[in-house]
This record gives sequence, C-alpha cells and structure tokens, in this order.
Amino acid sequence: MPDLGQAVRVSDLALEPYRMTVAPLARNAAAGVGADWFGPLKPQTPVATQEVAGRQLDYPPGFNLIARPRAYQPIGFGELRAMADAYDLVRIIIETRKDQLARLDWTVRSRGGRVGGDDPRIRRIEAFWARPDGVTPWDAWLRSLLEDLFVIDAPALWCERSRAGDLLKLHPIDGASLKRVIDDWGRTPAPPRPAYQQVLHGLPAVAISLLQALVGGQPPLTLIAMAAYGLLNIILPEAK
Repeated sequence: MPDLGQAVRVSDLALEPYRMTVAPLARNAAAGVGADWFGPLKPQTPVATQEVAGRQLDYPPGFNLIARPRAYQPIGFGELRAMADAYDLVRIIIETRKDQLARLDWTVRSRGGRVGGDDPRIRRIEAFWARPDGVTPWDAWLRSLLEDLFVIDAPALWCERSRAGDLLKLHPIDGASLKRVIDDWGRTPAPPRPAYQQVLHGLPAVAISLLQALVGGQPPLTLIAMAAYGLLNIILPEAK
C-alpha cells in the first residue's frame, strides 16, 4: 500500500486511468535549495522565437485585421471630437491656440541666411506655402490642420505628386479615417509597404504608404511606445 506522504505523479500515458506511477514529491521544488530558499526561482522558458525580440508594444493578435481606427483604444476619435466640441472651455482654448499660430509671420531663408531676393527656389517655396493645396490660403489651411492636431492628435496630409515624384500640393484629409498598419514588431512599415488604411463607410478602402501621406502627432508626449495612437493634447499629463 503506497505511503500517504508520497505524491502521485501522472505519467505521459495518463489518458488511461489505470496507468499511473507513484513517486516522492520533491519537497524543495517550490521553496528552493540553499540561498535560493523561497527565492525568485528560475524564470519560465521563453516560448517565442528570438526573432520576436524588440517588439515595440504588446499588440493584440490580428491587429491589422480590424478596420475601425483606434479599435483597441479606450477612447475613440468620435469621443475626442465630441469632448472638444461639447466642452466650451476646451473649444475656447483650442481656437485661441489656432489664432495665435495663424497670426505668426514666416519667411523662407536659404542656408546662407539670405531671405527672398532673386533666388527662384525661395520664391517658388513661398508661392507653394501661400496656398499649400493650391486653393486654400495659408491661414485657413493651417487652422484645419491644427484642429486635428489639438483634438485627435492625428493631423494628416495627402501628398499630390507629379509623375516624377515631385511634391505638387498638400491636401488636408480626415486623420480619423486612417487606421494604422503595423509590422511584426509593432512599428510603422517603411515604403513602399502600406503604413495606413483609409477607412470609408466602415470599410478599408485604400492602402496608403508614408510616401503618399503625412500623418503626425505632437512629440514627444504622444509618441509613446505602449500606444498605437496618440492622445488628445488637452488631457495629456503635464510634461514638466
């Protein structure tokens, strides 16, 4: 008759209830031996391959399959915009900052410090930024971009290019319609691979690379490794 002080260890053939082996329980298996008595013990054996090392964040499996932007974030683009519109104080703050930035004067200088003059390159750049999309004046164009920067932290510009790849115009687009695409390490894929998908009518309509659109936030506060999207600037913790 087996000793009751011994533990029963089930063999590999334990699917059959009558196949069992009896062995003493290692008393120090959990408590440790010597200086390791009730110590940290050995870590679990890693289950992933070494190629997984260096992931930026612990993203959910199948992250790229979800069509809705900010699907895994507790606060969506709709909630951020609703807060900015419904809370009068927040809206006043946002409009004040937009007014301040739109009133700033700007000039284009050469690397040697020369302003304007007869340099055709400077005149061409000034003409471009006077109406970046070819239609809207600088002040109004900037205000539309700042709206998405301050409210959803996702200002986005569509780059209209010539057949040779030269930049012709910068069109503001709704940053809330862009869903991030990540690679195996949780980072934004480099061109020509798609970095975003534009979601229209609830469906992933087109794939967009970093050469086709400029999508940004406000570093360094919003570029946190643990999140795939930024945060509303007015609810960010104090940086100081």
